Amino acid sequence: MIYWATLVTNSQQTPQPRVESGAGRLLAPHRERCKPAAQRLLLLGHSEADVTAVERALQGLAVTVASCHSVQQALAQLRQGPVSLILADTDQLASLDSLRHSRDRHHSPVVLIAAADRDIDQLLAGWDGAAVDCLFKPLNPVLLAAKVELFLTLEARCRELEAAHSLLDQRQLQQREVEQRLLRLTEHDALTGLANRIKFRDFLTAALHDTDSGGDVALLLIDIDNFKDINDVLGPDIGDSVLTEIASRICTESSAGDLVARLCGDEFAVVLPALQSATGVAVLAARISDCISRSISVAGRDTRVTCSMGISTRADTRGSVEDMLKAASLALKRVKAEGGDNHCFYSEKLEQHNLQRLEIERRLRELVASGHFELHFQPLIDSGDGAIIGAEALIRWPADDAMTLGPDVFIPIAESCGQIKALGEWVLNSAVASLKNWLDSGLVGDSFKLAVNISTLQLMDQQFHSSVKRIIDRCQLPCSYLEFEITESAIMYEPSRVIQNLNKLHGLGITIAIDDFGTGYSSLSYLTRMPVDILKIDKCFIDGIGLITENEAVVRAVVAMAHNLDLALVAEGVEKDTQRRFLIDNHCDYLQGYLFSKPLPEPAFVEYLRQSH
Repeated sequence: MIYWATLVTNSQQTPQPRVESGAGRLLAPHRERCKPAAQRLLLLGHSEADVTAVERALQGLAVTVASCHSVQQALAQLRQGPVSLILADTDQLASLDSLRHSRDRHHSPVVLIAAADRDIDQLLAGWDGAAVDCLFKPLNPVLLAAKVELFLTLEARCRELEAAHSLLDQRQLQQREVEQRLLRLTEHDALTGLANRIKFRDFLTAALHDTDSGGDVALLLIDIDNFKDINDVLGPDIGDSVLTEIASRICTESSAGDLVARLCGDEFAVVLPALQSATGVAVLAARISDCISRSISVAGRDTRVTCSMGISTRADTRGSVEDMLKAASLALKRVKAEGGDNHCFYSEKLEQHNLQRLEIERRLRELVASGHFELHFQPLIDSGDGAIIGAEALIRWPADDAMTLGPDVFIPIAESCGQIKALGEWVLNSAVASLKNWLDSGLVGDSFKLAVNISTLQLMDQQFHSSVKRIIDRCQLPCSYLEFEITESAIMYEPSRVIQNLNKLHGLGITIAIDDFGTGYSSLSYLTRMPVDILKIDKCFIDGIGLITENEAVVRAVVAMAHNLDLALVAEGVEKDTQRRFLIDNHCDYLQGYLFSKPLPEPAFVEYLRQSH
């Protein structure tokens, strides 16, 4: 700290200054603004007479005077609080020298008080500018008071400036903290504290441009399977808690140099900026999958979730953020299509598969719009007398199309691209029209039933039963001729809504059958709550008849259960006579399979009906 002062060489030779009232008025406003109510002044090394003289000279100033005779006493005074000015006697230069180099002195200005015969240049040079002024004995009281008042005013101003600088520093610190919080908000997810999409893209961009790491860059896209069910059933607060726990678990499994981000909703990402081998990312994916699948306890409730992961690397893509995101998303989509709870690496083969899928989807939309599909019909046989008592309508890709696709390929695509409702409506319209023609021509009797497969999305539609009634009324066909087949998975998706719609359909007179029974996850309790008329035991159990004892036991148990519940039983996939005889001997009601006929185009099926009369 530098202080300004007027240096006086000899108080005896200098005219005594007059402190006029005008000068007092000039100093007073400044003093009132800058100076504290009482400042501390320290006298060091003075005699009792000098102390008394100084105190008398400063009586008109708002200052408290403390006297000490050693540097230790001076330091003790300094530790008690700020000292605005030190008046030090030069007769104790050794003490003054210790005080000058002490860290406890802070920046209190020093005015030297010297005998008249002392060399002022030598005094000030010895202090290297640490003293701000020098006065000589005998002291002039008026000059002393003026000098002290000046230095106290300057010191008060310095204190004020220091406080202003301190306040400014605090405000700058607060501003930096606010800026850091704002930066964190713009780069981090508010719920989990993970990096958000902005930070994720910046980090991945930097990693892709860094060629000095000596390794590859990998991206894992992580999607929580069926997370919507948690929000819908348990509520969004529980859902947020689950997401927070999942975020913590992913961070635990990741390395320090990796970036973990939450991109949106239940989708997370992990960027590995220096991957050394594909094995490493596969191991990480397995660890993440395992830790996420462990039970999560929230609000006294244990919840379990699984995740699907798509993985891409810089080496397998063109090395841009968009390319890696697209590749990882494609791999993730493949995992989801296969049921989830797994991980998949992007590859060129996967890209080709996706392009093929997009082409199928494009052609599917065209065929749905034109209604250019085909229906095939497979007969249902009464096990007692071998009579045809019904048929199942099965959609087929048109034979004259350039593509040749089975229903196991295009139906899942229709479900994923939102075309299954339109496709199902076309099937129902076409099946009802065909059945009406058969009835009018006398090919089938009043007991004949035509089975139509109904998708989960159709059963979820609250207006589905109205659409069915409209189609049936248009053809003037009694509902008792129709049978709707649903899968066990359709029951489990949203049981209450499905049961409500099935009750409406059953109320119209439509028979309800559960297809592929025994391969799904339905609870037997649903059989007592649902309007079910028929169980169709899956082909996989029929295949084991005559070969696997356990399969035969399952068939007997299902037949007995169905009959105890007053349900009819259909055996699908009957291809051998040994199977037919076993099913008849165990009182299975109806049979269906290649042993009797494969699914036939309508003209061939009509001919099959004529020959059966």
